[in-house]
Amino acid sequence: MRRNELGRFTKDSSKLDLREGCVWRRLAIRKGWKYFTIAVEDLEKLLKTKFDGDKVYKIEYEVEGHVMESAQSFKQKYVELHVPKNFTEKFETGKLYKIKPRRFKKIGYRTRKKMFQKRNESTDYEAKIILPKGNYKKARIEISKSLQEYYKIRKEKVVKIELETSIEKFDFYTRTRNRPLIVTIPKKYAQEEKLKVKKIKEYTLKDFITEYDKQKPIKHASIKQENDALILEIGEHKIEAKKYNFNTYGGKPYLEIEHTTDNTTTKYRIIKEDSAFKVYRISGKGYEQITNTLVGENKIVFIVKHGKREKRHLFYKKEGKETISLGDPELFTEEIDNKSIRAIVVFPRGDIDKIITGLVEYGKERCYSKGTLGERVAERTLRKLNYQIIGSNKESSKHSGDDIIVLKNGKKAYVEVKYVTNKLNINYKIMQAFKELRNRHLNENGTLIAAIITYLGETKFEVTLKFQTHSSSPKFFHILLNIAKT
Repeated sequence: MRRNELGRFTKDSSKLDLREGCVWRRLAIRKGWKYFTIAVEDLEKLLKTKFDGDKVYKIEYEVEGHVMESAQSFKQKYVELHVPKNFTEKFETGKLYKIKPRRFKKIGYRTRKKMFQKRNESTDYEAKIILPKGNYKKARIEISKSLQEYYKIRKEKVVKIELETSIEKFDFYTRTRNRPLIVTIPKKYAQEEKLKVKKIKEYTLKDFITEYDKQKPIKHASIKQENDALILEIGEHKIEAKKYNFNTYGGKPYLEIEHTTDNTTTKYRIIKEDSAFKVYRISGKGYEQITNTLVGENKIVFIVKHGKREKRHLFYKKEGKETISLGDPELFTEEIDNKSIRAIVVFPRGDIDKIITGLVEYGKERCYSKGTLGERVAERTLRKLNYQIIGSNKESSKHSGDDIIVLKNGKKAYVEVKYVTNKLNINYKIMQAFKELRNRHLNENGTLIAAIITYLGETKFEVTLKFQTHSSSPKFFHILLNIAKT
């Protein structure tokens, strides 16, 4: 005797009474429910059949002269036969009973409360809306595992559930697990008694990407899936996402991407909201919606909406030369004195993407990108003032030589460009520029020019040019300087 307490085993669990077509089982109880546990292998021998584990069967049993019915699937090794409550008092817990399966038939699927015959395409499953304590915000329906099986939804995956109320149809996205689906119902539908479940189907990342690329809510930006890799195509740049996650939240599908720039990791989330897609940047301050993308030759900049303000964030920087090509500007000049000129420089409207890309504020990029932009603005301004450009820096703003070298009336001049965000610092930046120029040209005669650039918005800049005549240092100064070095 292997086990003689409550449960599935009898004195001889391997022996069946095939002549009477019955099996002896002991009655057990759990949470007030009385039941028998029967081996599927025993039922197959008694009924002389082989059950399909993916199907549901209705089986009729006879126990002590009482007829009991149960709708069951046979994926497991054992099934339970529950005693109906209307005559549960007639059965004694722990006692052996003769259970005789009389007949069976294959059916479609069932829920906890209602059994259905084989489903056809014209029939929709009606799910009752559950209101916990009348709370409309937490209204929900439950979709049984057997209904998921009918639609061949197995294992854990993202699914799209098509639902219909008396008012309209809507879709709900969720992730299936090894239990009935809990679907939260929007508050506006909560007062209805039932919802129709029209269809359940798998919703893949490929489906998500296809729908996104049709709408393309951010210009220049599309997504491609290549094997297990996710490729972001923004302008002419192709960037592989190092890490991504496709999931659902609140009945909506989303794709979350992690991207690293200068050892800083930022998350971006694309959410399908109703029929529209929205793209967000997730930072320490919460969600910032991306409204635009600016694509340069070496950079990608996202424009985000932060409250009522717009902010710029560098998404990607390509290694290489920092080049910004600007068009021919309009110039409005004002002579402050015989050594200073102030000019308002306005570039063509089409240059705004290049300008904002150069102005991006993001960690170490701040001084380099603005410095390069400032040099290009100063160069275009000097050309407009009839200076001949005979030399300029084409690399990045971080270099050892002069920013620009110009020629006017046969005389050479050296230009140092400084970008200023606060106008109160203009005089300090002028002094700094002249100091750097004098140190580079101790032994030369010429004109030194400090060009101070301030951004005024859109494609407008203010340029302050300060001129200084420079002579080479006296010979005795060089002698003293050499003695000091030795």
